[in-house]
Amino acid sequence: MSELRSHEQVDQSRRKSGRGKRLGRGPTRCRAKFLRFFPGGFRDETYLDWERGYKEQAHERWQEQLGRAEKAWQKAEKQEKKEEAVAPGT
Repeated sequence: MSELRSHEQVDQSRRKSGRGKRLGRGPTRCRAKFLRFFPGGFRDETYLDWERGYKEQAHERWQEQLGRAEKAWQKAEKQEKKEEAVAPGT
């Protein structure tokens, strides 16, 4: 597994390769502020807790509810097919 690189290392490699523009003052300030709050970036425990944790939990609950609804729908569909087989053409 490769080691994670810092934002500064990524920026330097982009500038050297010519693949990226130098960031302006605004984006640089935003990144610095973000990293003050979340030093580990998007993998920071606080970031995951504040910004991702509740969203993942909501998604899991939603998936669970969809699963239950799908099972109920499939059960109703099977029942409907059985009723059609018993009384064809009605």
